[in-house]
Amino acid sequence: MAKLIFEANGVRGRSIRLYDTKCIIKTTVTIGSIFTGNASDGEKTIFLKDVVGVQFKPSGGLIGFLQLETPSMQMNNQNSNMFSENTFTFDNSCGLTNQLMEQVYQYVVDRVEELKYGLEPTATLSLPAPAPAPLPGYSPMPAAYPPPAYPAPAPYAPPPAYPTPAPPPSPTGNPTSAEYEKIPAWKRVEMAKAAAEATPPEPAPAVPEIWYCTQCGARNEPTATTCINCNHPK
Repeated sequence: MAKLIFEANGVRGRSIRLYDTKCIIKTTVTIGSIFTGNASDGEKTIFLKDVVGVQFKPSGGLIGFLQLETPSMQMNNQNSNMFSENTFTFDNSCGLTNQLMEQVYQYVVDRVEELKYGLEPTATLSLPAPAPAPLPGYSPMPAAYPPPAYPAPAPYAPPPAYPTPAPPPSPTGNPTSAEYEKIPAWKRVEMAKAAAEATPPEPAPAVPEIWYCTQCGARNEPTATTCINCNHPK
């Protein structure tokens, strides 16, 4: 059974199915096929071992074509060999590039030589992988989104250095030893200065004075309550 190698739809109502042993060129009724007089060509199978010539013309200002010539080739359009029933026509509008069709042409040439001269089959055709069919309801994403515009970051500024806050005072008004250990040294100095300014100095203790008796004028010690001379009370 023949192996399908290549299949495509061209222009002017032409389509092609290329197998490893034959090529089927089909013409459907379109405005292009009616205009060129090929609307009644139908489908034609050409066996590669019967091909005596292969003609290829890339597309450009005019459409391109791939023609398989046989000994009994009949021309539908004598004015142009690109519109015979043995010709497949194409251009870029049907998604067929000159590079791809040139690979098809080279495969046909190599395969005809293998079949006609009994050569070992080595002809190959590397086709691009078809794009996967889109999922139902899928809409393609744009090719690229513009990057968002972010403002330039501000230069780094270290936070200001603040002194360590003093701990709250204890209920008694004086910090405990644990609280006092947490107070910075500079704060302790300020607390000591503030305490010294707020506390009035204690009065000096009274010094007992020597007294003299009003009766006899004798000198008495501060602790004496009566005169040592006349027993007169202080």
